[in-house]
Amino acid sequence: MANPSTIRGPTWENVKACVPSDLTGQTVLDVGCNAGFYSIEMKRRGAGRVLGLDAQRDLIRQAEFVRDVLNLDIEYERKSVYDLDPFAMGQFDVTLALGLIYHCKHLVLALEKLFLITRRLLVLETAIYPPEKTPESFEYEEGGERPTLHPLAYVENRPEAKEAVYNWFLPSTAALSALLKNVGFDEIRVLPTANSDRAVIACRKHQPFPDSHSISYLGSKLSTIDGPSHSKPIEELRFKVRAQKHRLRTLAEGQ
Repeated sequence: MANPSTIRGPTWENVKACVPSDLTGQTVLDVGCNAGFYSIEMKRRGAGRVLGLDAQRDLIRQAEFVRDVLNLDIEYERKSVYDLDPFAMGQFDVTLALGLIYHCKHLVLALEKLFLITRRLLVLETAIYPPEKTPESFEYEEGGERPTLHPLAYVENRPEAKEAVYNWFLPSTAALSALLKNVGFDEIRVLPTANSDRAVIACRKHQPFPDSHSISYLGSKLSTIDGPSHSKPIEELRFKVRAQKHRLRTLAEGQ
């Protein structure tokens, strides 16, 4: 999760520039909340519900201790980004994913989870491919098409390191912007930062609820009501099935 050394200073200056100064009545999800610094700042901006998640038990305990000392109404749970489920949790107006995605072994899945749980705005802060060593993106002809290839670095971890602190992928800003667009965000804005090997990205949705333009949103439950259990070769079979469409809960329902 987020390195404590990145929590204050220039990172916060960039993050707070992305978030409305008045969050009255809005819900905020802080994924990889560490000891809760950003969750506290969101509550100080008037957010109605603030939920901080982290996969490490000791960080959740620290966050709860600070919350209790400050007497703030903030929820904390021990969960990872892969546990995000809008059908169970509802969507959040603002999602923070700060110092998170380079710890994600399943990078695209993590971004899809963040997309689904976010109603309007995702603010993402991450280490990136070192700019001075980043190759240029380029078009590459394959199968009669010319897709654009973006650089993405795989980080080789030392054998003695624990997986909880592994780093997995360092995308270039071009690669990360393309990934975020592909998972469904409509507007991607990369903010300039004082630290060239990190980036803050504001990702917005124009449509908060499911539509057919996002593969991640398409889902339903199929169950067989009636039909044969055996067949002969090339025999035409008929089944009666029930299709139940998934529906994301509204923010009010999510609370």
